[in-house]
Amino acid sequence: MRKINYIQLEPAEVLLDYHTSQMTPEQFGCYWLIVINLYCNKGKLPCDTNELKILCKGSENFESIWKKIETKFQKRNGFLKHKRVTKELRQAKHRMKVATDKGLKGAQARWHRDSSGSDTSIAKKSKVKESKEKQRKEIKRLLNELKTEGDL
Repeated sequence: MRKINYIQLEPAEVLLDYHTSQMTPEQFGCYWLIVINLYCNKGKLPCDTNELKILCKGSENFESIWKKIETKFQKRNGFLKHKRVTKELRQAKHRMKVATDKGLKGAQARWHRDSSGSDTSIAKKSKVKESKEKQRKEIKRLLNELKTEGDL
């Protein structure tokens, strides 16, 4: 499966969220930098405050910021996760699979049905076309032989 490059984001929900509306601008910025990095890393990051501080552009008072925002994340097996990120990535993966399946189904339909709706496949038409081309070449060759022999 390809890498997920798009997720659904509802800006009003971000701005109106009770928890994020209670954050300082610096807390909000660090929170979203971590969330965006989670999206870019398949929903998990190493749970290392030094690395998180780097992700948050080396914020001077990162330790106090982290104390305020860490409850918004889950820590599992040494990794940091986020419920909403996991949910959105799962949905994006599902949408990609559905789109891929539809594309394959459409391609299958095109290869087994021509534009008029008959059941003659494109592959069969190609073989017929090749056969007719061989016949034309053979007829030309025979005509040329007859011309050179003087029979025509």
